[in-house]
This record gives sequence, structure tokens and C-alpha cells, in this order.
Amino acid sequence: MREDYQAQFFAAQSLEALDGNSLEAYRRALRVVEQHVELNPDDSRAVTMGAVALCRLGEQQRGLEWAERALRIDPDDAGVAYNVACVYAVEGKVREAIATLETAVRNGFGNVDWVSNDPDWQRLRGNPQFQALLRRQGEAAKTDEVG
Repeated sequence: MREDYQAQFFAAQSLEALDGNSLEAYRRALRVVEQHVELNPDDSRAVTMGAVALCRLGEQQRGLEWAERALRIDPDDAGVAYNVACVYAVEGKVREAIATLETAVRNGFGNVDWVSNDPDWQRLRGNPQFQALLRRQGEAAKTDEVG
């Protein structure tokens, strides 16, 4: 699976979650992602994964540029918006993270439990705007279950 950018990326994320020692795995993932994006420049999922890898490797500016590129490629995709919002959250771009999460929700990302437990949102857990968004999503989910 060396050439599968998703497998390489998820392997890096798994290593990061297990022991935090994931730099070499993210380097490998980024190489495969870059090769994939060179051949498939409109693959917003790959571009998003590249954004994460770049940020994890300390290349914040380039990673944020890739995140914005992913949004330009597929501005209506809720998954892309959610993943970019996570990039912003991890990188401390609070305003951008919340605005992009709102876009993801508006475009159909409605799994409030996922957002509530996603470690990418750790920095924003106490943010009043983030909490309000989670409450609105929780209320909307309850309404959908009843209705």
C-alpha cells in the first residue's frame, strides 16, 4: 500500500495517536500525497490530507495554503470543510475553524458526537462559539430524530 496516499496518511495518524512519534510516517504520507495530487490536482480529499501532513511536519503556511486549496476545489463538500476546519483548529486559527465548521454543518455534516470527541477540537472545547455550535447541532439532531 506504499502508493496509496490514504493508507499512508491514516498510518501516520494512527502512529500519532499511539505514541506521538509520527514525523517519518507523515513525511512518507506527504510524498505519496504530493505524487497523487500531481496526477489528480482536483482531488480535494488528497489535498486536505496533504494540508494535515504539512502542518504536522511544521510547514504551517504551506499546510494552510493546501487547506484553502481544498476548499476552492470543492467548496460544497461537507467532509472537506470539516477536515479543513480541523486543520484550522489544530493550528490555532480559531475564527477560521469555527466559520469553516459552520460551513461543514450547513453543507450536511451533522455528527455532533464526532465533533464533540474529535481530538482536533481540544483547543476550542471551552470556546463559547464552539460550544454554541455544538448545542445547535445537538438540538437539530434531536429535532431530526423526532420529526
